[in-house]
Amino acid sequence: MTSIGILLVVVGLLMEFGGKFLPLGHLPGDIHITSEHGSFYFPIVTCVVERTAEFLRPLTANFSL
Repeated sequence: MTSIGILLVVVGLLMEFGGKFLPLGHLPGDIHITSEHGSFYFPIVTCVVERTAEFLRPLTANFSL
C-alpha cells in the first residue's frame, strides 16, 4: 500500500515541477498562432506522443527483465 502512496507523490511532483525537465506541451510541430487580438495554441504533436504512450503502456505492463 505504501508503494501506491509513493507513486502518487512522484506523479504529483512530476506534474508540478516536470515542465522544467520534460518539454511536453511545447514540442516542435505544436501549433501556436499569436496575433494582436489574442493567441491560439493546439498541442497536436504532444497529443500524439501522449496517446502513443497510453497505447504502449498495457503492452509493456507484463514485460519483465
